[in-house]
Amino acid sequence: MLTSLLTNPWPAVVLLGVGAVLFAVLAINRQQRRYLAGSALCVVLTGVVLWAASAWVTPAEQVDALLDRLAIAGEQGDARTIVDALAATTGDEQRQRELARVIENTFERADFSSVRLRGQQISVEGDRATARFLAIVDGDYQGRAFNGVRVRLAVELVKLGEAWKIVDVKRYELVDAKKEMPIGVPRQ
Repeated sequence: MLTSLLTNPWPAVVLLGVGAVLFAVLAINRQQRRYLAGSALCVVLTGVVLWAASAWVTPAEQVDALLDRLAIAGEQGDARTIVDALAATTGDEQRQRELARVIENTFERADFSSVRLRGQQISVEGDRATARFLAIVDGDYQGRAFNGVRVRLAVELVKLGEAWKIVDVKRYELVDAKKEMPIGVPRQ
């Protein structure tokens, strides 16, 4: 209940606002200060709800912020930050090593001038999350410029302590978003 109130405070704000107006009308009509106190209480509670909602950061917002930091790291050529975002213990250490190798090899050959994320869809269930999005990348790969390269990705994450860490990354075809394309596997 508290989480839903903090992620969407507007129903409570509207109810408290209506309550404040009703108490104010009663205070004027009945000439009684206790109704004015009720109106003031509703206004104060509205402020508290709005303040708490603005201070609350949902798990989906935490994941979105991580993705933004990783996009910035990509633009800055900071492979280490991206590799450090990989979960160290997921039960599939070989996959983690392979993802780290792919990231490091990519940054040895490429210089990304722009990394933009579009259409982020983030779903969170407990300590696990999946983020699906389209990455649009500009840069230089082995001396050849590229612009507007689009890559559809799904990133699986787990919350370890206070930090979200990447468990796996999957790439999908642009046209058929359900058809997975391998990452880190040599092309045949």
